[in-house]
Amino acid sequence: MRSSYSFSKYTDNEIKVFDDIIQQLDSKCKSETRNEPHFVEETLINTFEAVTEIKNYSMNESNYRYKVYHLYREDINTGFEDDRNREVRISITDLHIFVLTNESITQYIINKSSKDTAGKTLIRNLLGYEGRNEIELNNINLLLVKDFYLWLFHVVLNGRDSEEEIIIESIEGYRGGNSNSLAHVTGIGSEVLNLLSTLTFIFESERINRVKVMIKYNTHKFSVDLYQNGNLKISFSEYEGDYDELAKYESMAKIIFDVMLVVLPKLSAIYTKDEWDLHQFKMDIGKEVVDKIEQKIH
Repeated sequence: MRSSYSFSKYTDNEIKVFDDIIQQLDSKCKSETRNEPHFVEETLINTFEAVTEIKNYSMNESNYRYKVYHLYREDINTGFEDDRNREVRISITDLHIFVLTNESITQYIINKSSKDTAGKTLIRNLLGYEGRNEIELNNINLLLVKDFYLWLFHVVLNGRDSEEEIIIESIEGYRGGNSNSLAHVTGIGSEVLNLLSTLTFIFESERINRVKVMIKYNTHKFSVDLYQNGNLKISFSEYEGDYDELAKYESMAKIIFDVMLVVLPKLSAIYTKDEWDLHQFKMDIGKEVVDKIEQKIH
């Protein structure tokens, strides 16, 4: 299993009862192999299995039930059927489906980005859906707001926390697929370096498409990549907290649920209520940088 995944969330508009959905998905569980047409000694694996029982999750004094499934399938790439390199010949679908209900609605969280429709198609096939709008993508529109990312820098620089017990410990800005951050601000870092990094982010904000934030919530610390196209990625290897003591899929589920259903909505609420001034923030950063330079010169 990889250490980080992109995730997207869908709501089921067709089947209203969680147990009916679980019954349908359980009926699709199987594990089979089939021979390749050009290499009869090679087999293709097709597995769909439940990897947890129905479990409970509590959020904001509400109780949820969930179950996790894993789909693994190997298919031959068209046009490469007789290529002796198996990595070239075979494509792999590796999908985790987290089915969650509050007994009012049922939602699916999958390890595919919101831009990748393959995951949605697989869920539709498993449930036998053939119409329109049975499953609805739940976009995280907050991630499309460019000012939100500058606000995150504002929060870290000012060392603010909130009544919701959320603390942004650090933030890094990235451009394109580059793995080297253009801006890095941390609550315990050098004030001058934090100011310069924030100034860099302001100047490069049109070209920065991803930020990585370390978020502390209660006794947990999450590492989340937020993309300006609305996607998000969660790093499980960088998580810190007692969910590490749980079984693999239960740990994954609770980390995902906390990030997507608790932390991000709370951050959105704090951002919406905050009376910060973007223009003044930019002016203050520029002035503080100039002041620090003058102090060094004199």
